[in-house]
Amino acid sequence: MIRRRFSLAVALALSLWLVACGGGGGASTDVSATPSGITRFDTRQGWLNYLQEAGIFRYTITGTVQGTPVSSSGSASIGALQAASFESQAAQRKTSLVSGTLTVGSSTVPYGGTTELYVDANFLPLGSTGAGEYAVVSGTVTIPTTAEVNQSGTLFTLTRYDSSARGTLLGTTTVAWAVLPEGSDTALFRITSTAANADGSPPSVTVETYRMSTAGTLTRLTEEYRDSSSQLTLTWLR
Repeated sequence: MIRRRFSLAVALALSLWLVACGGGGGASTDVSATPSGITRFDTRQGWLNYLQEAGIFRYTITGTVQGTPVSSSGSASIGALQAASFESQAAQRKTSLVSGTLTVGSSTVPYGGTTELYVDANFLPLGSTGAGEYAVVSGTVTIPTTAEVNQSGTLFTLTRYDSSARGTLLGTTTVAWAVLPEGSDTALFRITSTAANADGSPPSVTVETYRMSTAGTLTRLTEEYRDSSSQLTLTWLR
């Protein structure tokens, strides 16, 4: 049971590399027109800002697993882009390392893990590795230059395997984005990843929320994870 709760907390702490593959968002929504008086947000610059961001970021996690309260604190060390390869093509890699402690009742255990996000020469996501999964982006990803409040769309689908050998299909993850109202010159940028599992187990949903300025500056706020028996919230600390 401890191991399962440990895995969920680590999965949430590491989810930033997976769901943020769509950070600035490819869209099915037409954002070419700019109606008078509508505030637009530079979503592509937001994505580029995310890729260029590097440093150490602290967080806390609270929630329940099968009705039992759990809590965690830790940090994510996020690196800059580096030359690499993915699926036999040239790529750039962004590495994230998380470490922290997980408390369940009177027990506290340490955890840690490394994940890698891969993008192509145009900074479009190719896939990711980590947390026991090897994920490959399916289909075309298009990042809109700008978006306005209440626009949304589907970014892409990830096909998840147990390793680069693709011996076992774990499932698929659909990644979507939305821009939600907040202030006069800021909005909430939300990325929702819905994971369907090949073994027929219930799906899970991870929701990332950022504050975004019109210029595309992103501030990390929260990540939420939920499945049939668990609900966890990661809060980024300033």
